[in-house]
Amino acid sequence: MARPPARATAENGQPSSGEPHEGYRAPALDKGLDIIELLAATDEGLVQADIAKALGRSANEIFRMIDRLVRRGYVRRSGDRYELTLKLFALAHQHAPMRRMVSLATPILRELCKSTQQSCQLAIYDRGHVVVVAQNESPTYYGLSIRAGARIGLFNTGSGHVLLAFTSDREREMMIREHEPVPGETVSSGLAERLAVVRQRGYEQMESAQIRGVVNLSAPVVGPNGDAIAVLTLPYMSPIDRSFAADMDTALGLVRRAASELSQMCGGAPKVVDTHCHLIYRNRMSYPWLQKAPALNRDFMLEDYLSQARAAGISDIVYMEADVHESQMESEAAFAASLGDGIVGVVAACRPESRDFAAYLERVTAIDRVKGLRRVLHTQPDDLAREPIFAANVRRLARHRLTFDLCVRSDQLPVAFELARNCPDVQFVLDHCGNPNLVSLAASWASDTGKMASLPNVACKLSGLVTRANVSSWKVDDLRPAIDHAIECFGWERIVWGSDWPVCTPAGTVATWMDATRQIISRASHDETNRLFSANAERIYHLS
Repeated sequence: MARPPARATAENGQPSSGEPHEGYRAPALDKGLDIIELLAATDEGLVQADIAKALGRSANEIFRMIDRLVRRGYVRRSGDRYELTLKLFALAHQHAPMRRMVSLATPILRELCKSTQQSCQLAIYDRGHVVVVAQNESPTYYGLSIRAGARIGLFNTGSGHVLLAFTSDREREMMIREHEPVPGETVSSGLAERLAVVRQRGYEQMESAQIRGVVNLSAPVVGPNGDAIAVLTLPYMSPIDRSFAADMDTALGLVRRAASELSQMCGGAPKVVDTHCHLIYRNRMSYPWLQKAPALNRDFMLEDYLSQARAAGISDIVYMEADVHESQMESEAAFAASLGDGIVGVVAACRPESRDFAAYLERVTAIDRVKGLRRVLHTQPDDLAREPIFAANVRRLARHRLTFDLCVRSDQLPVAFELARNCPDVQFVLDHCGNPNLVSLAASWASDTGKMASLPNVACKLSGLVTRANVSSWKVDDLRPAIDHAIECFGWERIVWGSDWPVCTPAGTVATWMDATRQIISRASHDETNRLFSANAERIYHLS
């Protein structure tokens, strides 16, 4: 294991007379660069002790520096090893000619055009201009095409709005100051307000200022710091015959999904796994609880969900059982697994209080994609989960590497704690952060959640919180205390994200809840964000 060459220094931090003059030294910077260079020379990453040994540093000082590199997104942890991310790669290409970006984008643009039957283009901001660097034609005989190399407006196009919205205040001021307007371009008096809307919802959807009948659908391609390094735009034209082309909402979702995929390739926005999606098919299943929930007493099918999920950047879905009639639990799991279209896991319903549980477990685990089980407890008496047979049957899940989702009221958290403590080899997931009342957050919830987090076999799911606040008038700050507390208790390695669709619909769309989450965790590192939205879910639910 090669150690980077040592650099002799005098006590004042300047180069000694034995080496060429380098100017003033920055020991902390040198330490960070030494770690990056060392990791760049390895294929499988290194454990902390090996890094410290190779660099001749103490474990403590190496830990502090690695922690900063992880938080800034230059290094990621994989098990007990550390390895470089692609952030340096993305930064190196951020201001270079965009050949690599275009190479990555070309197949994505081609697939987007094929799936929407529309044209699309990729643009960047370069020294005062919004420049189209790649475009792909519609596969049909009609379409709107903007040639590669064309300069377009910054203030009156979807591309320009997205580039301005997804950058720092300082960078935005510089862009506005140095921009050279194209013919006919003017600055709207409501530009600042419009950019705030674009930033909040994550995309721009606006009528073209140049061509009637065209609606620009634009989404950011973000780099490691969350700023837009490019923008993907689809100039949507509504066909008279809509039987062969995607409608506008579907097209918008596909644009956002394509931009998210390209962002991931550039070390930007992480993949998103929705760990809590319900579906309701009343012609197939019986849902007794719907009679008491009129707002949800209708069909909520996969195609309905996907239009929202794609708009929120979701790529993978864990189906969560929807409390069907007990006789249909197996049928529900098999049906959900058969749907495909991004469903990578199924959490099936179960009755651990049943003496027939062992036989049921063998049958349900034979169903493709079943990754865990859940028994709705918030409608049941506390004593149900305290029965010895309940814990004994839940312990059977460990042999099958299945999770158990805990769906409890906040006052039932002590019951959930007892169950998880009595089944130490089973991975539990606490749904909806334990269902706190966000209108009046109780101290008992905070304390009980902390106790749950003390058990290493319990993870926490950020889901369902919008329905625990004031459904019609909640604000992001109403959700913040519960989310901050959950993350503080469980840490970034035991937290996952879920939409709780369609239960969330009275309080907002999937994208609304996603945007609120992103605002609350805006200071999280790239690695932490990736853990929340995908890495933890893939590990906990064994999705890979």
